[in-house]
Amino acid sequence: MPDMPLNILLIDDDPVDRNDLSGMLAAFGHNLVAVDGASAAMATFTTHVVHLVLLKSTFLFRADEGVVSILHNAAKDMGIPVVFLADSDIASLAPCLKQGGADFFVKPYNADYIYNKLDALTRLIDEQKSFDSQRKAVKNCGERLSQHYSIRELFDQSIVYLNCLDTPSIQSFSQSKQPFNRSIMLAAKKPDGGMHLLLGEFNTHRLEAALSAFPLADIFFSLTEKGFLMRQILVELNRRLSSILPVDIVFNGAFVDVKVNEGSLEIWNAEAPDVYVYSQDAVAPIVCSSQNQPLGVASRWAQDYHVDLVPYKSGDQLMMFSNGICRLQEASEGVDNQAFLNNMLAGAIPSKNKLDWLKDSLDKQGLLDASHEDVSCLSMTLNSDFALPKAYEKKAVVQEDTPADFSLDYVLNATTLKNTDPLPYILQILTTVPGLNNSSAQVFMILSELYSNALEHGVLKLSSTTKNCPDGFAKYYESRQAALERLDDGFVKIHIKVKADIQKALLVLRVEDSGDGFDFSRLNYQVDNTEMLYNRGFALVNQLCEKLEFSHDGRVATAYYDWQRGAFS
Repeated sequence: MPDMPLNILLIDDDPVDRNDLSGMLAAFGHNLVAVDGASAAMATFTTHVVHLVLLKSTFLFRADEGVVSILHNAAKDMGIPVVFLADSDIASLAPCLKQGGADFFVKPYNADYIYNKLDALTRLIDEQKSFDSQRKAVKNCGERLSQHYSIRELFDQSIVYLNCLDTPSIQSFSQSKQPFNRSIMLAAKKPDGGMHLLLGEFNTHRLEAALSAFPLADIFFSLTEKGFLMRQILVELNRRLSSILPVDIVFNGAFVDVKVNEGSLEIWNAEAPDVYVYSQDAVAPIVCSSQNQPLGVASRWAQDYHVDLVPYKSGDQLMMFSNGICRLQEASEGVDNQAFLNNMLAGAIPSKNKLDWLKDSLDKQGLLDASHEDVSCLSMTLNSDFALPKAYEKKAVVQEDTPADFSLDYVLNATTLKNTDPLPYILQILTTVPGLNNSSAQVFMILSELYSNALEHGVLKLSSTTKNCPDGFAKYYESRQAALERLDDGFVKIHIKVKADIQKALLVLRVEDSGDGFDFSRLNYQVDNTEMLYNRGFALVNQLCEKLEFSHDGRVATAYYDWQRGAFS
């Protein structure tokens, strides 16, 4: 019995020859459909899976039938060989060859000859099917590559106007020899100053990952612009990715919140290489390692949220990498996937521009040219005034004709304070006001400073002096989180009034808390003085606003912001 029985269509109008050959082929274990003419042949050919056609050569001379050309064209398109059945007259074989016959059987039929011929044809058909399968796979691969190139190009074009990687404080490089660079590197300015940075990669080059880059970037940019906190953005990113990605695809990365008004970094790392913070006061960097699950993992993600809180001074440096840098190391040395970065980790590279040193080192070792890994790296020089709203510039403000006159109140009790950040929602309302939407950064900064002071120092009774020790920021925010979890009483009330007409455009923000108050007469409004409680944040608000006043023993702070006149006009 053959390894692969063939489905054979036999076309012969001689009943004796047809029956003899049919019996022989059936004995060989093949499946046979025997017909005597063109009509029956076409009906069978179009309704059955046919591997081989045996056609009597005399049909070549029957123009009225037309079966040869029809069958041959159909068989050629489907890769089905046609074997002609001929008499012993050699002259009758020439037309068969001209018609593209794969072979011919000559009468009288020899069983051993036909058996061996069919065995050879079986192998040929099997090889042809394998070739067709490979050709189809290559075609599909080419189509996928084309899709990936198109998707990556579309992705880069869609975020080029949103991404802030061209900010002077940021340097970066990214390399990929794949059509879809699975590394994603995003930077966005926050409305109150500072930046959000996201650098990571999907764990595959598959099309699902390529497509998921779009919602990831959209959520990152839109929620950052609206003033959402890093944790809120990460929760939404994880929710979205876990809902659209297969369970075996995740996003490994690091998210950094540059809090310029506090001079600190909040660093979230999930299965990404260590994030380094180089201080000018120390040789070795601060290392922030992975403590979190990747994005796209649904179970217990929010409960396992961990961040590193790192203070910085102007001139300090931040460095982030994608996992490709570790895979380069594994390919070259194969043991410690951080070994390549040990010189940087030990502070042995004196140059401030460590990114150039890293890229030059990779180039000299030939790792970038030889590797097919996706590699992305980002370096940022941290400046104390980085990305602050431009409160000090005089601007010619175009008066809007549409007046605005409304007020609203937000009251947040203990339960709401634990679970809600009201600022992005308030900002969305205020930015619908004509003219005020151009000052969203200043408004958000004023509102966030008033709210954070009311919550942290008023309701939670935290002291800013905690931040003065080396690990003060970490202790301060640990205390903040613990105090929030224990909170069962207290409130923050936010009153907002907008009044705009042809003469004046005034925003009044009044924030009240349930705390004990403070001695606001001790406030120093010098922006660079960071020694006094409640100092630097209120100093910035004072410079942005027309007036900042306190009442009720410091439990109420009211800021008056004229967005037509602006500060220092």
